[in-house]
Amino acid sequence: MWVPLFNNCGCCMWFNAKRKNSSIIANLVGSIKSAALVLDKDNRIQHVNPACLELLGESVMSLIGQQFSHFMLQIGAEDRQGSHTANLQSTLYKLRSQTLVDVKFSSIQQDDESYQLVLIDPAAERDADIQLKEQVFNDTDEALVVLNANGQLVLINSSARRILNLAKVKKGDMFTGSALVERISKLQDTQTIKSDTNNSTALQVNVHWAKLEGNDYKVIRIQDISAFTKQSHTAEMLSRVVANTSTSVLITDTNGLVEYVNPGFEVLSGYTLAEVKGKKPGRLLQGEQTNKETVARISRKLRQKEPFYEELLNFDKNGVPYWIILSVNPTFDQLGRHTGFVGVSSDIREIKKQVLEQLSQKEAISSQSAVMEFDLQGKLILCNDYTLEQMGKISSQEFASIVGNIFNHLSDAEATVVKGGGSANVTLKLENAAKQLVALECIVKPVNDLNGQPEKLVMFGNNVSQRNRVIVDTHSAMSQVLDKIQSIVTSINAVSNQTNLLALNAAIEAARAGDAGRGFAVVADEVRTLAQSSNRAASEIGELIIETKSHVDKLSTFLG
Repeated sequence: MWVPLFNNCGCCMWFNAKRKNSSIIANLVGSIKSAALVLDKDNRIQHVNPACLELLGESVMSLIGQQFSHFMLQIGAEDRQGSHTANLQSTLYKLRSQTLVDVKFSSIQQDDESYQLVLIDPAAERDADIQLKEQVFNDTDEALVVLNANGQLVLINSSARRILNLAKVKKGDMFTGSALVERISKLQDTQTIKSDTNNSTALQVNVHWAKLEGNDYKVIRIQDISAFTKQSHTAEMLSRVVANTSTSVLITDTNGLVEYVNPGFEVLSGYTLAEVKGKKPGRLLQGEQTNKETVARISRKLRQKEPFYEELLNFDKNGVPYWIILSVNPTFDQLGRHTGFVGVSSDIREIKKQVLEQLSQKEAISSQSAVMEFDLQGKLILCNDYTLEQMGKISSQEFASIVGNIFNHLSDAEATVVKGGGSANVTLKLENAAKQLVALECIVKPVNDLNGQPEKLVMFGNNVSQRNRVIVDTHSAMSQVLDKIQSIVTSINAVSNQTNLLALNAAIEAARAGDAGRGFAVVADEVRTLAQSSNRAASEIGELIIETKSHVDKLSTFLG
């Protein structure tokens, strides 16, 4: 009897069962390369080939005599969705390993006994699974290459084609090309190498071997780690900076609890990382003298996850106060999720001390001196209260109207000096609210910006009005006194001249009297001598008075 038999390619072949001996079925099954077995009329397994043993993962002893349904189950319609079989005569089964297989049944006869030859092939993958694998394989940024044992290309994805510049290579071609490809083809383990065209491009190549159906395959995975390497270098550099800077750096979590502090923080505050980790820095560093409004602003900014910049009074571990400039920024991950805060602070206690001293000095000067600021065109910007008080407690707008442009009070030479960065002395003579003349004796000079360029003019001075009035009054009084003295000296000169004349007349009369008038002549001569001496002294006093008056006039002119 001739019976049909399907071979492993699905083709039909015929043979005469009666002409075969009893071992023909076993020999037939053993000759088939794909998985095959033979069932008796009760569906018990009678013969099985090695391929079937490998597919089922069983031994001969565990299969012979067992029910076919014990090892595989025909799947229902719900399991068939998205699956297809090699041909319409096959049936889809599921192994105990959940692997889907196509099963073909052929009836055969031997010595009037009926048997079924069963051919088993792995079921074709679902189209959706194939498409998904292809999409994942080609869409990944990781370059993937699979070679056979002979170095021929089996698989290559889009990333590998791009990174290795192998756009035209196809399956079965030898894996050759640029020097980079040649280097990669010789690798046997994981290494990091540089690109041929760009020295800054770092590639991590991972090589491992896979075995499938008795064949060895070389699987090459290539990742461009340039960005990661650059980030690592940047992170390492920043880490060195943070670790070695004297500036204090502090990092907290989203709740404001300390996660990290650098050595600069430990030096500044006296606290170690172990002492502050997991704690809120404000509770350790702030004291009663810390400005409450500043603390409130900081708390509000932290709640709102906003950056801020503040001057803050802190206290170290020993309770010693110190001023800092604090800059805090929230941190976020790549998805925009808040991860915490980073704070950077600098010790400004010395700067703060200098600033406070300068403010105290400025306040002291401002309380006793006129202070004015002008723009570079000479227009008044501001003036202090002392200036306004000297002008009769007028407003700054009124004072601006009175003083006008500062350059109008300077000579051309003085204006040139000031505009060139120098200083000049100037006396502002202004009329106050009471119509009195106010004299402000000042110094004006430019103030430079951070680039060393003039940004405004500043003027300091004092009210010398009262001093000038005293000088004028004193000059007038002294002039009057000197004039009176001069008048007296003139009278003394007149008396001296008259006395001298009388002495001369007395001498003449004594000469006429002869011996009788000799004694009287001596007296007259002495009187004339004294009169001449008085006249000389009066003349000298007059000269001194004239000289003194000249000096007083010069002093008055200089001070006025």
